[in-house]
Amino acid sequence: MFQFTLDEIEKLRLKSKNKPSIIDSLEEEVQDLLRNDILIPETALATWNLYYFCPKHSVRLKFDITKMYQHECPVDGEIFSGVPYDGAWWVAVNETNGRGCYILGLLWMLTENVKYLNKAKTILTEYAKYYPGYEVHGDIPHNKPGKAFSQTMSDAQWVRFLAMGYDLIHDSLTIEEQMLIEENLLAVSGEFLKKNRLKQTHNHEVLISISVAMIGMLINRKDMIDFAIYEKYGLIYQLENAFLSDGLWFEGSIHYQIYVMEMLTYYGKFFKDTRHSLVDHPNYRKMFEYILNVIQPDNEIPRINDDLLKYWLKDTAGFYELAYGTYGDRRYAWLLNKCYEVSQRNSLDAFFYGADEIPIVEDFNMSDYHNADGSGITVFRGTDKRYLLVKHSPYGGEHDHYDRLGLSFMAFGKNVAADFGTTGYGAKLHYDYYKNSGSHNTVVINEENQPPANPKVLAYKRGTDGILLDAEVRWDGSCDVPDCHTTVEWDVESYGNVSMRRIILWCDDYFIEVFKVQGVPDKTIDWILHVSGELQEAHDMVDLQGTFSEKKPLKYLKDIKSLKPEKIHKSSWKVNDFNFNLFSYCCGDNRIYYGKGPDNPSIKDVSYIINRIEGKEAIFINVFEAYGEGHSHIEDVIIDIKDNNCEVSVSKQDNIKKHVISFN
Repeated sequence: MFQFTLDEIEKLRLKSKNKPSIIDSLEEEVQDLLRNDILIPETALATWNLYYFCPKHSVRLKFDITKMYQHECPVDGEIFSGVPYDGAWWVAVNETNGRGCYILGLLWMLTENVKYLNKAKTILTEYAKYYPGYEVHGDIPHNKPGKAFSQTMSDAQWVRFLAMGYDLIHDSLTIEEQMLIEENLLAVSGEFLKKNRLKQTHNHEVLISISVAMIGMLINRKDMIDFAIYEKYGLIYQLENAFLSDGLWFEGSIHYQIYVMEMLTYYGKFFKDTRHSLVDHPNYRKMFEYILNVIQPDNEIPRINDDLLKYWLKDTAGFYELAYGTYGDRRYAWLLNKCYEVSQRNSLDAFFYGADEIPIVEDFNMSDYHNADGSGITVFRGTDKRYLLVKHSPYGGEHDHYDRLGLSFMAFGKNVAADFGTTGYGAKLHYDYYKNSGSHNTVVINEENQPPANPKVLAYKRGTDGILLDAEVRWDGSCDVPDCHTTVEWDVESYGNVSMRRIILWCDDYFIEVFKVQGVPDKTIDWILHVSGELQEAHDMVDLQGTFSEKKPLKYLKDIKSLKPEKIHKSSWKVNDFNFNLFSYCCGDNRIYYGKGPDNPSIKDVSYIINRIEGKEAIFINVFEAYGEGHSHIEDVIIDIKDNNCEVSVSKQDNIKKHVISFN
């Protein structure tokens, strides 16, 4: 066995007797397998898990292992069947079997109860009978095909768990059973994964390499180990080329940061006592550190790019159990303290890999974060749980969203103008809505997606009146794209030679921005913000007749009203139990539009404001303010532009503050 030594096994068995709840917890995870016969597809029926979403509400359907042709929407109970839902249901069956095999192996190791051994053995031997005959299939974008599933990555994730389960029960199998599993399942799968690993930096290639490495160890195939770990596009190459300098995974999505962390922690568990361990590689450790920089005040992990799932800090506890147990870093102990304020320390990772005790760390405070050369993320933190994230990150490839200089804002620990992330990639709104520039808080030209570009920070400094960030992006053809496959979902013509510059002055209880756009080929320029609140009725608004747009994503907007602003226009929204005000000014003949569009999930709406101007350039100046009951609020804003300087006077009660922002 590679995962645990004999001494560790004895200690874990004793530990489980003193803490029998771990057995209950593990049994609960595999209850579907313990209560029902093992269900193994005889042919390649499974497709893609991201098809298992309600097309109307963009939420995952309810999986029931006993209902093969009935897939229920959790929102309204509608039942779906047929293509693509049945094939996606088989994905969940295979995934249940795969991880279940691993969990059953752990239960067998701890208890030596033969019922767990027999279930795990049945899974492995039954798949070994059928897997060689599974037809290669799949047409998922940016993916090679699968055998058990319709993409190589899914096969890799599934067989990783089967391999870990096999490692745990190997010594209890007959020679014939070992040969069947190793020759028909592991070896065939390893060769298939080797053949279909792409030559790119990508999260899929990490997972494929980890699975091939595990198989190579289990069946003593040095060629597989070398391919998976040491050759180009293997694990060491990915560690050294796919992480940005401050530890964020290059695809720029915290979802994929966590996904890669999960995969590499499984690698760490399997290879911890071998010469192939990677825990001493600096980037292996650095990947754990990044999340500490960007945690939101509500303990949610911010959503950026293709963030499919909403992650809270407590969801990362398992990774940091392993990280703290490995490195003993006090910051990881602090993070675990925060996790266990809202959850129990009863996870699999805490039991098998965690330290005996996690010390209390109280002197670690979250601070502002700025990185210009790596992740390209700046985070401002303020009183009353205010939080502003500005995205000036490099283009991240397939899982990027086209929102350079986008922002997300929170106040009082609640979302005001948050990034949506996305939904299941098989759902219509992924490509039609969530992934596009127009559904983000940035500037959009001609309602088209921004092409790849790598912004540049011109200034970041602290002054007497606040913290200033000055970031610029130019579409001049100089962007270096990552070494990964993608498809063109943007419009080069609309952005040719365009430059955008977003200057933020963070003043804690409010912030000011100057957003300058130049070089536009005489197109529509839209400054866009979506707000998680209800617009308070504004004067002089008129209803827009017909649809606002025929283009995605703005074709999904509804209830459009508009007005012609005079000088500085104030918009107000009620957000939860506080207020959000926006004071807007535009140099030019502009018009303001209000509307509603889908939130994520799309079972509810958010409010939109679009400040639109037609022309070749624009300067948008905005003051953002959130205040609650009993808090002072801005009474007046005066904006004066002279040459390349913008003077903004903000009046609160008897106090007037003047800020000068230069954009020369």
